[in-house]
Amino acid sequence: MTVKLAEIVDKIKVLDIETKEYLSDLIKKLLIEERRKEIKKHAEATLKELKNGKIKFGSLKDIRVLLHKA
Repeated sequence: MTVKLAEIVDKIKVLDIETKEYLSDLIKKLLIEERRKEIKKHAEATLKELKNGKIKFGSLKDIRVLLHKA
């Protein structure tokens, strides 16, 4: 079942204000949870790269030295 965004918006327009506020809060919480999952995924990938030696730490000076060697 595919619902078009315009149809969803039309259905939201007729809701009472309390329901709209509840829906707004619900969407915000869902977005926060999605973002947390995304951050976790990136953190896990970064830790994996660190463990595999693909990430190096250093100062700006260290980076410049590495770039000039390449």
